[in-house]
Amino acid sequence: MALEPLSLDRIVLNTAHPLIATITMGEQEFHCEFNELLRCDFPVPAWEPIPVEIPPGNSKSWYERPASKDNGFAKGSNGLIHLPLFRQSNSAPQKTYDEEILTLVAATPVLAIATRSHHIEADHSKFVASSVLLVWASRIAVVISLDGTEGVSTEGAAPHEWHLNASASMKVETAIDELLTRSKVFPSSSSQSLYVAPNCIGQHLLGQPTNPDFGTGSPWLGEWRFDSFGSLAAALSRFRPGLDDFAVHVLPSK
Repeated sequence: MALEPLSLDRIVLNTAHPLIATITMGEQEFHCEFNELLRCDFPVPAWEPIPVEIPPGNSKSWYERPASKDNGFAKGSNGLIHLPLFRQSNSAPQKTYDEEILTLVAATPVLAIATRSHHIEADHSKFVASSVLLVWASRIAVVISLDGTEGVSTEGAAPHEWHLNASASMKVETAIDELLTRSKVFPSSSSQSLYVAPNCIGQHLLGQPTNPDFGTGSPWLGEWRFDSFGSLAAALSRFRPGLDDFAVHVLPSK
């Protein structure tokens, strides 16, 4: 098994053969097949695509629109995140590892949970906040947050302002608390959205997505919507028991 020759700037990376990730969360086991890794963008569909990344020094800011659909401002970054494009599978994995699979698993998050909220001021200034919790097979987690302002043209203020920040690495058991803290940006009554990859884990814990057509062609294959931060927090609490007993194995598909 091998990845094709790749650049981290690419949106899609391919594996030579299908792989199956067996993800254990508590007593529940999920079998998810994949043969593509997609660049992970923040789930902010009304805005230009902005990739999730761990920048040098864990933070970056910029004061313009992203250059284009290919996110020219991110070119050359070594911190871009790619996620497997998971499909639920009934196939059985093989029982053998190889070094390239171990390298892939070490470098690639196998679970991602994202939140998004937005706010519009009386002067029509638009604000968006999104945080993405990434979990690796090693049970290490990172939360990466984006705060953006678009359309503000008051004197002395940049019309487009973006701030990206990555947390330090943490144990997976504490990651939901970090995600909640970073997601509480706007008034508690603001609407909230939640995204999960693999999608089948979200469906198991939360039921069918409010918007099942969200994110076609991206790792985010569904959107759960909530009318308040309290409802979002209650939904995220359902992930805690499984993250306390989280494990993953990635093997070739038979």
